[in-house]
Amino acid sequence: MVASVQTLQHSHRLARIDPTALSLAIVDESHHAASRSYVHVLEALGFLPTPDPGKLLVGITATPMRGDGAGLGRIFEAITYRRSIQDLVRAGYLADVRGVRVATRVNLNGVRHNHGDFQLRDLSLAVDTPSRNQLVVDAYRQYGEGRKAVAFTVDIAHAQHLAEAFTDAGYRADWISGELPLEERRVRLARFRRGDLDLLMNAQVLLEGYDDPSIEAVIMARPTRSQTLFIQAVGRGLRPYPGKVDCLVLDMADNGHDLVTLAGLAGDGDLPVRSADRTAPGPAREAEDAAAGEMPMAITGAMPVDLLARSQFVWRIERYRMVLEAGPGQEIRLEQLDTDDRWTVARVDRSGREPLADQPLPLAYAQGIAEDWVRSQNLEGYAARDARWRSRPATDKQRTLLRELGAVVPPDLTREMATGLIRETLRQRALTDPDAPWRRDPASPRQVAWMTEHGIPVPPGFTKGDFQTVLDDWKRRGRTQVRI
Repeated sequence: MVASVQTLQHSHRLARIDPTALSLAIVDESHHAASRSYVHVLEALGFLPTPDPGKLLVGITATPMRGDGAGLGRIFEAITYRRSIQDLVRAGYLADVRGVRVATRVNLNGVRHNHGDFQLRDLSLAVDTPSRNQLVVDAYRQYGEGRKAVAFTVDIAHAQHLAEAFTDAGYRADWISGELPLEERRVRLARFRRGDLDLLMNAQVLLEGYDDPSIEAVIMARPTRSQTLFIQAVGRGLRPYPGKVDCLVLDMADNGHDLVTLAGLAGDGDLPVRSADRTAPGPAREAEDAAAGEMPMAITGAMPVDLLARSQFVWRIERYRMVLEAGPGQEIRLEQLDTDDRWTVARVDRSGREPLADQPLPLAYAQGIAEDWVRSQNLEGYAARDARWRSRPATDKQRTLLRELGAVVPPDLTREMATGLIRETLRQRALTDPDAPWRRDPASPRQVAWMTEHGIPVPPGFTKGDFQTVLDDWKRRGRTQVRI
């Protein structure tokens, strides 16, 4: 028997099935199995809470964890077989994958949260703007030109506006949502499958169950804190297809705490995931409201990401920087120049900064310099992905510091998790601390360029703290004038 949970949850249908005749239940997309509707059906069929003798419950999913507090451990006893995205790519079951992370200037720290992800109305207002939509178009033109692409948006309005931006740029683009009549959805999907469209925007309808292996690019135009949503979206482009070399994942990386990005896919595939709400139509907008006060954007922070984790070391990806933790209290930083794909390489510790290369280098070369230095110092035991310290329980000192910082300390915290949590907590504090040391540093070339772009004079001795004051004032005054 094959049936959906949605069909069987109706009591008159469920009553027609003899539970004693069933010995095996296979639940696809089994990360949903902890929900009330699934539990109701599985209990009625004798597979929960304790399986009847001779019954076996099997779950299959690409995202085996939830973030809504409902643990899968009360449904399934154990994970008996596991393969990461990287494993499946290497084995040929999924297409190779290439990632580009494009930094935007959108700040999401003020966007409210709802059930583990962003509140959709707030998120739509933050990211569905003409300049950010144009940045998506520009990024696709630069990195994905000629690839058949699907884009994931916040809501229907965002899908429509992004489709319009691509159409205005000369591309064959359309949008789809769950609010469209079924027949119209089928027509648009058929056009996309035939290749009559270059790009198809969707408001979270092309996730689970959608299969078009000819997709060659996935555009994450919708920021998310949900690993489940991110992995499901990326998965739409990973099906093998004749003539398909790889899939490009174009990640529009906004500024925000706990965002899921391409960096989250670079690892061993054991990813924590959260649930996400179904999207809804966004609020109506006047054209002048959408365009008012926007900060101009350009592709100044694109970064290739090693999704297959080919490096033996753990690289941390920040906005314009890649960081390799090379030992206790020291790290190697690769920092991208404004002008092109050139990166400086330097070792940084409490005593200061030591350049490891006398000139900026292409990214791959810069990474090689950094990793060779780690090997030359016999520090693989600390920096490697499989370093033993990473999985050991967090120290008492780490736990005490986190509590002093006001952070939540989970019972199963590892040393690696604690290190990251401490770093992020301190970073968030430093952003709001008026006496933080970073505020006395000279303004960066990007900050000076922004000032020049907006016609704002840069006084002698202008610092990063001064820039933050100018930026805050610019926002307060409606993004039209600034007082120096």
